[in-house]
Amino acid sequence: MNKDDKGLELLERLNGQIDELHTEIQVAYDEVEGLHPDFNTIEMMTAKNAFSKNPFGFPKGVFLCVTFFGKR
Repeated sequence: MNKDDKGLELLERLNGQIDELHTEIQVAYDEVEGLHPDFNTIEMMTAKNAFSKNPFGFPKGVFLCVTFFGKR
């Protein structure tokens, strides 16, 4: 096997892994999208460097807040 053959083999392997990952992400997205009708309002915010310490124990620089509002 020469260098070009190894490169092509690696590229094919990476493309296969990318396809698998894309499928997994699409399945997760579809599941989350399916939850949307269950809630009137879902608000998600990601704020970088919002808090150095937050109540949920996320690493510094990442704060995720999910708020569910009930029926009005």
